[in-house]
Amino acid sequence: MVPDFGEVESPVAAFAAEPSFAADSAERVEPTGFAPEAAQTAAEPNALAQRLDALQGALAEQRHMAAASSRQLKWVLAAASVAVLASVGFGVAQSVRLDSLANESRADEARLEQFILKQQSSIDDLSQRVAAQTAAVTAATAAAAVAAETPAAAPARPVVKASPAKVAPTPARRAAAHSARAAHAKSAQKTTR
Repeated sequence: MVPDFGEVESPVAAFAAEPSFAADSAERVEPTGFAPEAAQTAAEPNALAQRLDALQGALAEQRHMAAASSRQLKWVLAAASVAVLASVGFGVAQSVRLDSLANESRADEARLEQFILKQQSSIDDLSQRVAAQTAAVTAATAAAAVAAETPAAAPARPVVKASPAKVAPTPARRAAAHSARAAHAKSAQKTTR
């Protein structure tokens, strides 16, 4: 009932008519910040369950990321290992190839040295033959000059030419040939070292 303009309501009657102070407790409204203990204990397991579910989800995501990272790391390590093995294999192959080239070079050098020594001995033989022929020609010209100077009554002796193989080289020629061979041998030894 709403009082008219002229009526005054008593304050006690107005206080008792308010719904928050009604006699029936079913109609009573509880403040939101002060829940009874039973309601708090019922809400706590739900909150804990939600937190545990969230933590388990985060752990599962971390495990998934760790597994992906582990797979990626394995691939990177495998690729790095292959690269290292390939470079080591390449280095070994290059070393073997360089060693074989060095051996071929040494063999070519030895063959060249033998060829030069044969050429030197051939040149020495030819120079000895030329010296023997020159000596024979000078001996023949000297004999012819002596025969021309002697009277005709003297019996003519046949001029015997010395064969080039039997003529011994003079000591001066031997020393020159020996020094040339020794100098060549020393220079060949220096190049092989």
